Amino acid sequence: MSFGTAPSIPTELAQYNSYIDGPKWQTKFTIVWCSVLAAAVAACAPALISRLRRGVAFAGVTGLGDDWGRSYESVPSAEMKDVKTSRSSAYGLLSAAGRWLGYSPIGTGLTVAQILLCAGYIALVLGCVLTNAPLIDNPNRAGFLALAQLPPVFLFATKNSLLSILLGGAGAYDKLNYVHRWTGRGLFLAAVVHGALWIRNHLQYDLQILGSDKETTGVAALACLCLIVLLSVRPVRAFAYQFFFYTHVCLYVAFFVCVCYHTIYAAPWIFPPIALYAADVLMRMLRFRIKDATLVPVGNEMTLIKVHNVSGSYAPGAHFRVRVLAGSHILESHPLTIASAPLTHTVTSSHSLLLAARNTGDWSRSLSSYARAEGERLALLDPKKPTKEYEVGVGRDEADGAEVQVTLDGPYGGLSLDLGDYESALLIAGGAGMSAILGVLDDIVGRVVRLGRKGGEKTRRIQIVWCIRSFGAIDWFATPLHNILTAASHPSANLDVHLSVFVTCLCNPSAVPALPNSAVSVARPVLHSLLREFISPSSSSSSPEDVESQEDLVAASSLPSPEDKFTPAKKASEQEDDAPLRADASVLKARWLAPHAGGGVAVAAAGPEALCRDARNAVARLGAGEVRRAGGVAVGVEVFAL
Repeated sequence: MSFGTAPSIPTELAQYNSYIDGPKWQTKFTIVWCSVLAAAVAACAPALISRLRRGVAFAGVTGLGDDWGRSYESVPSAEMKDVKTSRSSAYGLLSAAGRWLGYSPIGTGLTVAQILLCAGYIALVLGCVLTNAPLIDNPNRAGFLALAQLPPVFLFATKNSLLSILLGGAGAYDKLNYVHRWTGRGLFLAAVVHGALWIRNHLQYDLQILGSDKETTGVAALACLCLIVLLSVRPVRAFAYQFFFYTHVCLYVAFFVCVCYHTIYAAPWIFPPIALYAADVLMRMLRFRIKDATLVPVGNEMTLIKVHNVSGSYAPGAHFRVRVLAGSHILESHPLTIASAPLTHTVTSSHSLLLAARNTGDWSRSLSSYARAEGERLALLDPKKPTKEYEVGVGRDEADGAEVQVTLDGPYGGLSLDLGDYESALLIAGGAGMSAILGVLDDIVGRVVRLGRKGGEKTRRIQIVWCIRSFGAIDWFATPLHNILTAASHPSANLDVHLSVFVTCLCNPSAVPALPNSAVSVARPVLHSLLREFISPSSSSSSPEDVESQEDLVAASSLPSPEDKFTPAKKASEQEDDAPLRADASVLKARWLAPHAGGGVAVAAAGPEALCRDARNAVARLGAGEVRRAGGVAVGVEVFAL
């Protein structure tokens, strides 16, 4: 005997069950962000294939090797391959269409594309939390969405992940750290909605907030998240990074413990972050090295670190986290950019890996003081030994310094562009950012001169722009710059390299070293004007708009050699007309052996955030026709900030 099917409750009358509804929205949220990530990986596939062909896709994955006395040739003769420099018009059109995505509004630290991505992520979180959810009565869905964001938060936080290989240079952890910060803010937003509404409900119905284990551990987990956010603001990261780092790790461990006691639904979302972090720690152990090094102070503002007996490859512009096992700050590690190319193709006279630390904080100043004190101590022990001083053209390996041991964790990051894919390259450095540009320059010149363009490098023209505050700063990297510029002038290289140094302070101009194919000017460059002139040199010598002078300086003065007498430009009130200004500023215009032929332009910038923002915006301000005729313009930056 059949009584038919059981009656069903209409959907509109069914009681809301957050423990069924929440996991469904977790799944939807995960599918969406994983799909966006897959699309990004697919978009970067051509770059990954190019890196695989060049054999650099896995560069530095297992850290550095040891090099014990291998032979070294400065600039061997190599047969140069003839490569095609022109690009397809389709690439130029795509570059022109997307140039505005690289614009960086002041105060954001992000490009338009990054802002759209972060806004889309927050919109996705809010959409999943708010859509058809009775949050006032039952805010559990917000808690479920907070848990679902743990995997992306840790995926974009770890230094060693599969993304760094799949996304190439654009997937380096420092390039994706903004995603980590915004996913963390999304997690915090969902957690606050969940916790605040539950507390409201408890107050409304006069229920005890801190009573059972569930409520107590939930409040404790929310408190941990609040502390993580408060201690992660930029001032804390900038002025107390070690404190930020250790509290960040400890508080996340406490949050994991509390949230696991708070809900049984946390386990599936806790294990992926633990696995990601464990893999990161394992890779750090594989990359960790202890090496002998020499500290060489340069003036009062820079300390060079020469790491000996190293081999292996790494991306140009990459960095290490360095701990110096000497002095009073032995427990601190700091990121330092590699200022040289791998030994396989470097054109400098050094046999060591070069790092540079600007004396701006307690750690770097202590490093410089230790190197000077150690040098004085050694001089007292052996007063008959002559002290070797630095001179242009003499390697720093020959200069006296303090012998120490350092630990290296890395290499990490690197420039997201391959200069070899572009006919022309504009390299922009601000202050100590020259260390990154120097590594990039050494890499491309070495691939052209020493390796004979065997990777099909198209680069023909390179313009280096270095902005510094005083003439003495040129001495920081005078020797490697001299070696690279000399090597670039190799007759068979077919490479045109020019260096323009812009100084913003009239301080000790007689200290300017003689560097080939270079000019030193007292001026502030306007990057978008220089970029336009670099792409399409005008017939006139210059324009007054190409420099922004100091209050008492309107023109740029050339210093071709230390022996030349330095004469500052006249003030604007003393100029009879603008002809002298144009004549003086002509030093900003390099005399290229051949014009740009439409093979693409790469713009690389390293230094303060403002300089990198100006470089991005200079590319974004180019007209669509200029970008198309240039064969596309790409930009990559290395920001020296936390």
